[in-house]
Amino acid sequence: MMMRITTILFLLLCFAISSLAVDFTSLSQEKPVSVSFFAERKINVSFILNLKSLKESHFDIFLNVKYVINSDTLNDFLYFDETYTGTIKDIYLEQGDSVSAYIFLNNEETKKIDNLKGSFIVKSGPGDDLQNTGEVCRFTGTIWKDSQLPLFRIAKGDDKSQLLSLDVSLTENYEFDKLYLKIKVISPSQGILLYSKELDINTEQELPLRRSIIKIDFPDLDVQKQGSYYVQLFHQMKQSRINGVEYVSYHLTDK
Repeated sequence: MMMRITTILFLLLCFAISSLAVDFTSLSQEKPVSVSFFAERKINVSFILNLKSLKESHFDIFLNVKYVINSDTLNDFLYFDETYTGTIKDIYLEQGDSVSAYIFLNNEETKKIDNLKGSFIVKSGPGDDLQNTGEVCRFTGTIWKDSQLPLFRIAKGDDKSQLLSLDVSLTENYEFDKLYLKIKVISPSQGILLYSKELDINTEQELPLRRSIIKIDFPDLDVQKQGSYYVQLFHQMKQSRINGVEYVSYHLTDK
């Protein structure tokens, strides 16, 4: 009986350590609301925002949430009305990683909003760095780390001549003009093939803050012979983590 009570207390203590909340009554362009977390093991960290206005008037709140993970800095631009409760980001961390999150007000003509009742919460728990469902590979928190190498196995059971294409789904928080990829294909008829792709994401002077799907074709790849085709992707960006990549997927279409 004593051992059972000790186990329950240990589990409750672990739960308490894995959750941290910071309360706030205002949001500012200059002084952020912040929380930090250090990963002692591989873990998934969820950032939760509770926000409620104590004013009677209705207004919009634009936020810039900055995440600093080791030496990488990522930005999410979010919009809420005066009331919101929910998870705003999931981040997968390796053992020894640290993350600090900062909430800045991003309203163009307002430097500070008072009379708020809010809390910024970080919770940790088990999770995966990516989810592969066969044809689609999704990144936790739309963050693609350079050590995450999406791999697709395409089992072809006929002799149809087909075309392979990849889709890269980007959210409005992808903040680069380009995306640099290396792609390795193992084909039963052509062996190992390596591709370098430089993809234009934004050609405008300002980021449009909209979602997009980038399609990658392989016109010289022979997809006809029966067998297993393997496709692996590597991002070649300067920083190890890039934000705003929701998923990558593959498609086969008949010629």
